[in-house]
Amino acid sequence: MVLVLVAVTVSLLDPAAGQQVPADEEPSGGAPAAADEAPEAVDCASAPKCKRLGFCTAQAGTCVAGSDADCQRSLSCEEGGRCTAFRGACVVASDEDCARSTECEAEGRCVFREGQCVEDSSCASQEACRLEGLCSRRGSQCVARSDAECAESAACREDGRCLATGGGCAAGASKDCARSTGCQKLGRCQLAAGRCVALSLGDCVDSWACRDDGHCEPVGGECRPSPRCTDTEACREEGRCTWRKGQCVAMSRAHCQRSTECAEDGDCALNRQTRQCESDRVRNSTGLMVGGIIATGAGSVAAVMGLVFGFLPREPSEFDDSRDIEAGTIIGVGAAVAIAGIPMIIVGNRKVPRETDLSWAAQLSLGPTAAALRVTW
Repeated sequence: MVLVLVAVTVSLLDPAAGQQVPADEEPSGGAPAAADEAPEAVDCASAPKCKRLGFCTAQAGTCVAGSDADCQRSLSCEEGGRCTAFRGACVVASDEDCARSTECEAEGRCVFREGQCVEDSSCASQEACRLEGLCSRRGSQCVARSDAECAESAACREDGRCLATGGGCAAGASKDCARSTGCQKLGRCQLAAGRCVALSLGDCVDSWACRDDGHCEPVGGECRPSPRCTDTEACREEGRCTWRKGQCVAMSRAHCQRSTECAEDGDCALNRQTRQCESDRVRNSTGLMVGGIIATGAGSVAAVMGLVFGFLPREPSEFDDSRDIEAGTIIGVGAAVAIAGIPMIIVGNRKVPRETDLSWAAQLSLGPTAAALRVTW
């Protein structure tokens, strides 16, 4: 009876006495866990979702995007513009968010619309797109996003700026410079320090700036008047205003037209073969004139020979009449050819203005009785 009371008393004093702990639930260190112990802290900063989605802040035992800073450090912001924290997640909230993303750079999705980044075509319709290649939106600005946008612009065609870089179009290769109108007109055919410039004498000499304005020598990346020739008598009198291969030569029609020989003698055109100024008027048709001279000479000789043939002494015969007919035919044909050659000479010898500044030209000249192909050089 005493033993039973002791056992009951121990049970009442220690409720856990006599309970068996399962083998798989043995308390660590042999000590029972307290009923009100706090849950273990969550390490969100080192979790994969922090780097990928911006879930870097622990909140109520789970990882969430607790601030914009969490989102802006994530790949979600870098790639898709989800850079703003909202209700524990990273979302797109502005054009600035879209402008941060690689999708903006690579695909032109730079404008915030209804919770996502989309393309904006407003830049493509502006003048800056046509002229400078600024056809894509980035934040609040229009920029050149690709080489294709630059290639379609006037900046590429005129200045050789065909490479998209830093939001604009820049010159990136000498071949782009050589294909540009800036090369043709101004001699800017080679790449230097990120722009197309005039570096060689040949580029300037072949340019319109040389032909029309006399800017034929490269100086500081531009085609300029040749300083060694422009103040000489050769330039003022003969139009030889460009320094080339150790001497002053005529390289520009503009220089010829400003020379005294042009004003006094009519030597206002440039001969690109001889590099000299010459008359700007040429014969209407050298071939027609030469043909007329030959026709007049040959016809005259034939007429004279016919006369001689007709008056030669001969024995009387029944064929005398036929001989007279032959002589008369020769005289008549020869005289006709000789007379026809006279207008050919007159028309062919007439001088007309030079039609072209090229080194050669061909033209069909029509005369009263003949046609000839004129070739001048």
